[in-house]
Amino acid sequence: MIQSPSQGADPVVRLQHPALKLLVATFAILALIAPSLTAQGTLPASVPLDVAPCSLAEHFATLPGTGPSCLDGGLWYFRLDDGRILKTHGPDHLPSDAEYAAMLHGGHGHGGDGHGDDAAGPVGGGSAWRAPARAATCVDDPAVDKHGLILYTHPYDKQEKYAERLDTIRHMFYLANGLMRAEAENHGVSITYDMACDGDGVPRVDFVTLPTSRWHDDFWSIVNDLVNQGYDKSNAKYWIWHEDGISCGGCSGWGTIPGGDSASPSNANNAGPAWGVTFTREWMTTFMHENGHNMGAVQNSAPHTTGGWHCNDGLDIMCYADNGYKESYSSGVCRDRVWWDCDNDDYFHPSPAPGSYLDTHWNVAAPYNDFLERVSTLSLPSAPRELEAQHLPGGTVELTWQAPSHEGASPVTAYSIYRGPCVARVGAPLFGNIGQIETFLTRTTGTSFTDTLPDIGHWSYYVAAVNDHGEGAYSDQALALEPGNLERSHIMQCYYASGP
Repeated sequence: MIQSPSQGADPVVRLQHPALKLLVATFAILALIAPSLTAQGTLPASVPLDVAPCSLAEHFATLPGTGPSCLDGGLWYFRLDDGRILKTHGPDHLPSDAEYAAMLHGGHGHGGDGHGDDAAGPVGGGSAWRAPARAATCVDDPAVDKHGLILYTHPYDKQEKYAERLDTIRHMFYLANGLMRAEAENHGVSITYDMACDGDGVPRVDFVTLPTSRWHDDFWSIVNDLVNQGYDKSNAKYWIWHEDGISCGGCSGWGTIPGGDSASPSNANNAGPAWGVTFTREWMTTFMHENGHNMGAVQNSAPHTTGGWHCNDGLDIMCYADNGYKESYSSGVCRDRVWWDCDNDDYFHPSPAPGSYLDTHWNVAAPYNDFLERVSTLSLPSAPRELEAQHLPGGTVELTWQAPSHEGASPVTAYSIYRGPCVARVGAPLFGNIGQIETFLTRTTGTSFTDTLPDIGHWSYYVAAVNDHGEGAYSDQALALEPGNLERSHIMQCYYASGP
């Protein structure tokens, strides 16, 4: 079914984003050799003037590296084989996780709730604040419930590395989930992604071979090939990690923008399908950013919009200098940590003030967004107590702990186990190397667990209790110090790097 474009942005946008400038230039060249095409995708003479732009097949030109494309109102539309029309802003060229880490230092928000005024930590100019990883919230029935689904994709002629990438892909999701939850907890609410899962807390990652060659794959072909394989469910948003991406021209990701800015459960942002692609980058920031577009962030009516579907505020997952027509990106705000909406006034606020922008416009954190799980922190268990870790000979660690003092609104049913290499995190309190931050291991029903270590060294652990409403607060950290490697300098690094 052909979907007409949703409400668009100010038409001035159409020549601002560099990717759009490139596409417009390509249309201009084609106009010289094809009379039915013009520089901005205007309608051929045979199309009635009262037909919406980019709503019919005649409006689209097939271009190298893009598939059938049309420009209107600052948006880049794609037409799939089945006639469906997708709305995007074009490719993203985002900072890497390491670049985010390098920029971390004390900063200021733009005067909202004051979170941007946190003090910086003393290591490497970085803040001591970091969001913990968080296990997935699993839907009961992906055939019915709205959910996210992670896909590992590769062209048929590109060597697949599914087994090698699987833990990293899940780890990127755990970090994204933890960052969003930490942002929401500033307002007394736990908000996490609803996901299709392979196990308790473990997101499902489907392995998909695509029929388009690696020499010709691009965002359009990836989505088109996935739709032809059934990944187009109306209750799903797809987190895609693509093994190649030669035709993306060095971009980090690309995502669809389903709907507009109305504060309503009927907004297309509250429906699927939507697709967000990360191109061969182990960057949690890109993974989360593209799904953010799929969730409706950032609308061009937002207070700090760039006019190009991003925001202007410092270390914010959805913000960067994109050359939008309102772009005035500043790296001088919200630099105390990596934010999921700097000062919570553009796209994510669990409890916005009456009459504020996010009260009257689309808000990713609002209860009407059915792709997220929203729970009061009072319903969740408190932190498990007295966690201890003993590093045993043979590369194993024995963990023991006590039940939390407060179970929440229902009894504790399980415990989540998290592990990270503590020494490696010095100077990289949030990102650095993505493998240097704790990750979700498993869940267990008892108050002890034996872990087999992946490598020698010092390790840190956290435990969180789970009830029917979700996962509760992290325990205090426990360190498993490698026997025979107990120099004071190593131990002090371990304690410092693993602090809250």
